[in-house]
Amino acid sequence: MRTFTVKSLLVESPYIARKISIQTVIRKGIPTIKILGISNQKSLDLSIKLQTIFLCNHISLPYESIQTNISPSLIKNYPSYLDLSLFMSIYLSFNENPIFNENHIEEFLFLGELTLLGELETFDDITSLVVQGKQLGFNKFIIPKNAQNDFLEIENIEIAFISHIQEIFNNSLNFIKKSNNNYKIVKSAANLQIPKKLLDVLPLIAGKHSIFFLEKQALNKVEILNTLKYFLPDITSKEKDAFLLVHKKIIQRPTIIIPNNTTKKELIGDKKSYVDSILYKNQFGLIIIENINLLNKDLIFFYKSFLENQSINYYNFTLRNSFWNLFFSLPCPCGNHLISRNDCICSQKQIISFHQKFNLYLKDVIDVIYQIENEYITLSNNQILEIQEKIDYAVQIQIERFKDEDFLYNSEIPINLIETYCKFNDKETEEFWKENTKHYNTNELKIIRKIAQTLADYSGNLRITKNDVELAIQFRNPINLFEEPRIYRHFTDPLE
Repeated sequence: MRTFTVKSLLVESPYIARKISIQTVIRKGIPTIKILGISNQKSLDLSIKLQTIFLCNHISLPYESIQTNISPSLIKNYPSYLDLSLFMSIYLSFNENPIFNENHIEEFLFLGELTLLGELETFDDITSLVVQGKQLGFNKFIIPKNAQNDFLEIENIEIAFISHIQEIFNNSLNFIKKSNNNYKIVKSAANLQIPKKLLDVLPLIAGKHSIFFLEKQALNKVEILNTLKYFLPDITSKEKDAFLLVHKKIIQRPTIIIPNNTTKKELIGDKKSYVDSILYKNQFGLIIIENINLLNKDLIFFYKSFLENQSINYYNFTLRNSFWNLFFSLPCPCGNHLISRNDCICSQKQIISFHQKFNLYLKDVIDVIYQIENEYITLSNNQILEIQEKIDYAVQIQIERFKDEDFLYNSEIPINLIETYCKFNDKETEEFWKENTKHYNTNELKIIRKIAQTLADYSGNLRITKNDVELAIQFRNPINLFEEPRIYRHFTDPLE
């Protein structure tokens, strides 16, 4: 009796796949192929198909009983991409091959649907399967050649693209390997107009801090979104793999503006439809909320929970808070509060009510509270490139710093690790920190210190400096949203 086992994978949801075994046993008996682990009808169909492929390729099957078992459980809906794995399990059970010997076979993942002539065909979501195979420990892949044009190479694996199984028989496989091939988004502009105040906040993008902008005047969110695309950090290897589970190609990070009338189901979906939700489709991207104070209470509560817990749990999938979250709001219902050249017609009560949801639910879970105005400056290409390089450098520092953790950015550091990862550069800075933050609560201290660490990374400092602490406090100090509206005109003549 001879046995040979090939490993493969079975997809159970868009994000969950498990490794399975396809074991072939050859023993004395009636010369047939029988496949266990799938329905009887599918087993019969595949048996005939595989025998035809062997026959068409002039490969003689042993005059014995061939039994192949797909385990560990019954597969209700047989996926066509298992064809090649099944074929290889049977073929290698009676043919020795120096490439696929028993010592190395577990490194290989065979993916592709076979025609009766032995040609290899691609299928939908093949890129996603390769990514999940990589996550399960496979590092050598044999996949259809007609998938090559649409295939974005994944790092640190070897791939052989073939069009026919004869290429396996002839040992003519050409494995391609990409190592440390960070996907670089092309970001260039001759010059760029940018809100002046936004320039101050750009370093914090490197740490993935959530930012609340109070607008002195309504800003064009589309322009801001397009501007920020130039400065988002490059896609990391981990992010690239996660992207490929959802998208066939990567062009750039997703960016989206969420309007005020968005429903909770559109934003996060539910247990059955989360793959169609805004958050699922825009993972690792930039999200702008047009006016946080006009969102319904359900979404306000959702964002509070999401920013606190850093994840959404579905039935068989957890979506982490992997986004750059930017929240915008006018200063009052009419939009003129805090603007000296216009009269605000809102009462103190209306202003307080307008900001109540933010102040009650979001103020303590959003990192930066910042006032922004409609004053633009123009950056040259050299200035844009310098900022891009600083942001990318700061991100690389964090990736290296947190390589043994399950997070990548400063904003994600849990409270118990703040002392470990956010250290001061000298005793003077530490004393300055104690003196200038003694009136803050624990939550405020946590946020300010993480912001300071991002500013240090952006500036190329190994540890937090006194200047980093000063800037971090400024970013966290909320302006008084509820001051009395200024009165710019006094009417004394009733006829006026």
